[in-house]
Amino acid sequence: MDVIVTAGTPGTIAAKQATRTIPIVMAVSADAVGAGLVDSLARPGANVTGLTTMVQELEGKRVELLKSIVPKLSRIAVLKNPANPVMAIVFNEARIAAKALRVTLEPVDIRAVDEFEYRFAAISKARPGAILVLADRFLLAERERIVMFAARQRLPAMYPYREFVTLGGLMSYSPNYAEAFRRSAS
Repeated sequence: MDVIVTAGTPGTIAAKQATRTIPIVMAVSADAVGAGLVDSLARPGANVTGLTTMVQELEGKRVELLKSIVPKLSRIAVLKNPANPVMAIVFNEARIAAKALRVTLEPVDIRAVDEFEYRFAAISKARPGAILVLADRFLLAERERIVMFAARQRLPAMYPYREFVTLGGLMSYSPNYAEAFRRSAS
């Protein structure tokens, strides 16, 4: 192998743990510095380089946009994958924005496919005013299930990828991931 190309922080961490000699190009990573993938953005060091989306900085804007379309919003169910090492950083950024907007975030941890129905039932019972999905490849893979649930519950939802919106989700706010993959080739 001459090079390893990764998508997402967990994949990049796995590649970095697997080799210290093969160059790793991360097409997208949430927070390369915070996750310990690179020493700095200017000087990555070691064998990892590429693009970082800095999604944690977008979470405040996502919460703000939800609040702007639902002005009386007081509680948001936040779907997140705690197996993703950057979730704590990303969730904390969302929490800071929510506090400033006087909105309570209710974390909903989902690590595996068999947890969805149980977690969805808990959300239905809690009746939050909206759903916020944090950026994660596992949750992206389950986007159809998530979008359908939000629609059935009639809950406005903010998504981290445009792919949720193309399936009928309300809105997303995110980097242009297709462009990031194109740029990673160079």
